[in-house]
Amino acid sequence: MRIRLAITTVFVAFLLFGVSAIDASPVNLGAASQFAALATTGSIITNGGGSNRISGVVGIAGTGQQFTGNATFNNTSYIHTDSTFNGNTLGPGGQVIGPGNAQADALLASAVSDAKTAATNAAAMTPTQTFTTNPGTITTPSAPGTYVYNITDLNGTITVTTPAGATGIMVIVNVTNSSTGTVTLNIGGSLTPEDVLWNVQSVSGGALNIANNSAGIILAPSATIVMNSRSVTGQVIAASLSMTGGNSSSIISTAPVIPETSSLSIVAIGAAALLGHRFLGRRKSPG
Repeated sequence: MRIRLAITTVFVAFLLFGVSAIDASPVNLGAASQFAALATTGSIITNGGGSNRISGVVGIAGTGQQFTGNATFNNTSYIHTDSTFNGNTLGPGGQVIGPGNAQADALLASAVSDAKTAATNAAAMTPTQTFTTNPGTITTPSAPGTYVYNITDLNGTITVTTPAGATGIMVIVNVTNSSTGTVTLNIGGSLTPEDVLWNVQSVSGGALNIANNSAGIILAPSATIVMNSRSVTGQVIAASLSMTGGNSSSIISTAPVIPETSSLSIVAIGAAALLGHRFLGRRKSPG
């Protein structure tokens, strides 16, 4: 019984929370970190004349919502109970888990909770510097570390970069509000998309329009992200997501790759073998 319980614990914990161990973002996103695109309450729409695409895992966490459009989807989509996968074509490697799957529902609920916790934790961090409006360019110090920048009202184009030769740097940009709802989010220097978290707490009008190609982890669990013939290299976690336009709109995922269920079964089998070996060893031991 103890062995069976231990195996089950290993399997379920890795499926829901094991991603935390390989989450390299500036703030721990927990179960949300594996999603290229996660809609916390709404839908993900991939309509347009081009080849709209999302290169990683998709999650629809709300009920009565849908992952819909005219794209070919080649990855895993988790759909919450009472929501739908509608319109998109499944290509090689594409699979839909749910609706009506308890494990998918549990994963999505955990991802939404972890995303909101991450947004709260990021906003509470002591800022390295605070700006009232868009400073245009933010250059971090050269020493390794995590730097936090608070912006009261962010609109237009912003670039976060590092000094030449600087490494080991992560950045959190806390955006209190975007009054126009139109931004371009650039990174430079040694920063990679997974090094930069754009924590958008509020958007006047409710929708944040990505004006030009952008990069980083966009965390906006209460806003709609709109991409019209634009790309984001990184991740998008939002209330809902709309990808439209005559050209390709895309999310090029930098989320950590989590083993599929079959791979997780191998983990569980390995754990069973190890625990079984130890159990038998104890039984054979004298005394």
